[in-house]
Amino acid sequence: MPTPTKVLFIGIDSGDKDLIQQWAAEGDLPNLAWIINNSTQGTIKNPTGLYVGAVWPSFYTGLSPANHGRYCYQQMMPGTYDVVDINSTQVNGTALWSYLS
Repeated sequence: MPTPTKVLFIGIDSGDKDLIQQWAAEGDLPNLAWIINNSTQGTIKNPTGLYVGAVWPSFYTGLSPANHGRYCYQQMMPGTYDVVDINSTQVNGTALWSYLS
């Protein structure tokens, strides 16, 4: 039976890609340098108008805020003017790691 493939995802939120790559190349971030040189990587570009609380749920569910329901970390309750905190348990959709596991 084949050994299951293991996946490690590291998301650096609000990190400056150019500085991270520079510091890794200069030896200041040796572990990240190893990861950069021995893995697949990519950059996520935030679509215009996607607020702070919607970026990660959009990434890990593959859904737009219209479908996963989180536009910001605080938002108005539908039908009211009440502003409430929205947390990760209130996001609709299946996280990509559920599919990968």
